[in-house]
Amino acid sequence: MFPAMALAAAPTSLQDLIGRFQEIINMLVPLAMGLAVLAFIWGLVVYIYNGSNPAKRSEGYMFMVYGIIALFVMTTMWGLVAILNGTILGA
Repeated sequence: MFPAMALAAAPTSLQDLIGRFQEIINMLVPLAMGLAVLAFIWGLVVYIYNGSNPAKRSEGYMFMVYGIIALFVMTTMWGLVAILNGTILGA
């Protein structure tokens, strides 16, 4: 990802710069979603493994909640950006 950017020519227009920024974001969004899923799974494992310890169960529960909230926010924002992109830019 980064070596290709370092060796590429400088952007010639604002549209090229926006295109490159969009490529970087498109690579980072799935990574962030994967991390949110991992947080949810980690919370689930902690919750199940520590069934008899209420403090650890609470910690696992919070990881699951944060993972679900992160996934919800990211998907919602991704959808809103796609809608705005389709209506404003007509792409």
